Amino acid sequence: GFEKEKMTEAVSCGVHKATEAELEATKADLEMEHKENAKLRERLAAMELELEASTDEADSLREELEQVQDQLAAEEQENDRMVKAYTELEQTVEKLQKQSIRTETELRDSQKENERLAQLVHVWEQEQVSSALGGPASPLPAVQSPKA
Repeated sequence: GFEKEKMTEAVSCGVHKATEAELEATKADLEMEHKENAKLRERLAAMELELEASTDEADSLREELEQVQDQLAAEEQENDRMVKAYTELEQTVEKLQKQSIRTETELRDSQKENERLAQLVHVWEQEQVSSALGGPASPLPAVQSPKA
């Protein structure tokens, strides 16, 4: 019985030592995993900071894009306004050119009429002088407009 007890004790002691070794190995594994988890947590924290920074950068870029779009819209409005003003100016220039042509035509007609009247007055004056010197007197000739 004693040997059997010794053997049981030895087996029990061996099992205990094996279990202790397994526990030590498991403890070492857990410590390694804990260290790896700590490293992963650090990496995760760094990635979160990077994400936050890139989100801030994206927000900043979005704001910048909105400002550029607003500026572009304002410039397009200004361009539209300038095109409209230019078109109005062109129309005014066309009207003034037509008016100028009409005025030049009227001026030429008026100059022709003035020359005709000046000739009539000259003829009448010569007749008056001739009459004063003893020739026959004539009345002022009837004035006819070239438009009549």
